[in-house]
Amino acid sequence: MTAHAELETAVAALKNGAYDYIRKPFSFDILFLTIRNALEKRSMECQLRNYQANLETKVKEQTGLINSMYLRSIHSLIKALEAKDRYTRGHSQRVTLYSMAIATHLDLPPEHLEDLRYAAVLHDLGKIGVRETILNKPGSLTSEEFLEVVRHPEVATRILSPIPLFRDILPAILHHHERFDGKGYPGRIAGKEIPLHSRIMAIADTYDAMTSTRAYRPALSEEEASAEILRCAGTQFDPEVVSVFLSVKDKLDGNGDLLPLEWRGEEESPDGDGLSVP
Repeated sequence: MTAHAELETAVAALKNGAYDYIRKPFSFDILFLTIRNALEKRSMECQLRNYQANLETKVKEQTGLINSMYLRSIHSLIKALEAKDRYTRGHSQRVTLYSMAIATHLDLPPEHLEDLRYAAVLHDLGKIGVRETILNKPGSLTSEEFLEVVRHPEVATRILSPIPLFRDILPAILHHHERFDGKGYPGRIAGKEIPLHSRIMAIADTYDAMTSTRAYRPALSEEEASAEILRCAGTQFDPEVVSVFLSVKDKLDGNGDLLPLEWRGEEESPDGDGLSVP
């Protein structure tokens, strides 16, 4: 409300948040109408903000529910895979534990730790499509059987790719059998081209496979497995990650606190891989 009629004054008032601009002289009817309209506008703005806030909350709740359903479905697949291969019970839990210990020592940010955690739990999910007779074969694999096994990273990414929660971890899972010298699979990429999460999981996966009893061989001792990991630094494994792993592995206490909350207290164990068998 002003006695000034300049356009600049009106524009400045509206820019500063005024609802309307009333110039003297004015009638009380116009004043009351303007105030009523301003109050109605303010009420509508408040309702809109409340609606948006409630909508965001509902979207988050629904997203959480959907993600929980996805996790339960994937968990069921992992348990089915575990039932196919009795030799690797608890493998994914241990790979997760080793991987998280390495990543924590490397000071990875929290969001990367969370991605690695899921990737480690799910890294061998693709073996759900491998025949049980191959997973539990006591002898050497034929060329055909070998090809069936080496497809498991790609199968895992196809299973997980429709799920938004897992899209960021697909490269880590796809490339966890790459070698530092470029002779791995499926992409035959080398060095730092391999995602860091994959380089971490490769060591954790191999170490646990070597120290576990398998259908085709007895378990190696921790000392033997550590020596083999060190021997393969620079060829199969990233030497920097090897150094970190060897410095932290003896400090692990074997608890399951690094597993996703939905699976904590459960034994997760899709089949893992050693140096000679994929």
